[in-house]
Amino acid sequence: MAHPDTERPDALDGHTHRIKTSCGSMFTTVNLQDGKPIEVFIRMGKQGCCWATFNESLGRLLSIGLQYNVPLDVLIKQLSGLQCSANTAYAGGKPVRSCSDAIAHVLSKYVKEDKEK
Repeated sequence: MAHPDTERPDALDGHTHRIKTSCGSMFTTVNLQDGKPIEVFIRMGKQGCCWATFNESLGRLLSIGLQYNVPLDVLIKQLSGLQCSANTAYAGGKPVRSCSDAIAHVLSKYVKEDKEK
């Protein structure tokens, strides 16, 4: 995986996941380098609103963590199960308790995929 001081390639493979939250649909893009998550981009709501800027900053922090080789399961553990005041949404039959929890759901797919390799 690339270290943040390493030049980023011009193109990376990735996937964009749509997941329902109680605040609306969230789109989380996870870019891969050498088959491992290296960048996270989170979009939800209108550009410039508080939740949009919060989610952008969270994506930046997750990306830095991944680039410094923080294990993905450690990041997921910190985001999982966080509950906000809005009603719980469901994605794929699983409860989504907050935007952070939604991101954990998306990232957990990459842990599962890595273990299946």
